[in-house]
Amino acid sequence: MNSSIQRQWNTIERKLEMYVPKLADSLRKPVDSKSIREVEKVVGCRLPQTLRDSLQVHDGSDEPLFDNERFLPVKDMVKIYNMRNETVEKLLKIGARSPDTIKDWWR
Repeated sequence: MNSSIQRQWNTIERKLEMYVPKLADSLRKPVDSKSIREVEKVVGCRLPQTLRDSLQVHDGSDEPLFDNERFLPVKDMVKIYNMRNETVEKLLKIGARSPDTIKDWWR
């Protein structure tokens, strides 16, 4: 594990404990390497090392942490990934075109 990530989490934890203890309490226990590998298998790629290191300090949070967003635990990452893929598949089945096939589709 990257010691820089651990130091950063130590700083975050201290500040949360000082100013918003409820959020400090919402930080989850570390995730194990096996769970990280399972997520990587589902999404089909290796997670960035800094995310892997962070998850080995805290497997997400139970309350919003950053800009009113939760730091997702690995089980929720998989759940959201699967939900989004299922949605795309359903849209394609009803005739929606993939953004990859439309040049500048957002304009």
